[in-house]
Amino acid sequence: MQVQDITRTALDTYIRVLRLPLEVARGVLKPADPWPPAVVFEQLEVNIRETAGRVLKDPVISQQAAFQRTRVEQLEKAAEKLARAEQVEAQAERQEQLAQQTLVEGTARVQQKSAQKAAVARKAASAREEVVERRQTAADRRRLDAEKEALEEQRKAVAAKKKANAIRTAAQAVR
Repeated sequence: MQVQDITRTALDTYIRVLRLPLEVARGVLKPADPWPPAVVFEQLEVNIRETAGRVLKDPVISQQAAFQRTRVEQLEKAAEKLARAEQVEAQAERQEQLAQQTLVEGTARVQQKSAQKAAVARKAASAREEVVERRQTAADRRRLDAEKEALEEQRKAVAAKKKANAIRTAAQAVR
């Protein structure tokens, strides 16, 4: 075994020992990939390998560092895409909640107004029934318009959520 082989083996062992607590934590936590502490450690490992390659003038270690730097860059891009997907998903969920709330509030208001108008209609004389009926029709149109608007908001939220899922899928595909 040559001196360079021994040096490389020692370097690999040193890095594995440094990585051990991180791997234990990963085993316990079971985080999603890319896990930010793992990406940071990968960057540290690249820096260690680059420095060792320069100091020891070992092209194999330097080449390992270059390959690993490319992997770290890909992991960082995947992490950015995943974060963006999570933001889009959170925004879509907020929009969906707002649309649902708007629908509930709009329906409650319309139902309240409809109930009030129905009570007036029961108390009104037969001559006023036609006027009350027109008001009821107008209220129904407003209710339908409010529901239509709320459903449109909900549709937009669902579309945004689908987009977030597509971005997340793309981010995971990059990994």
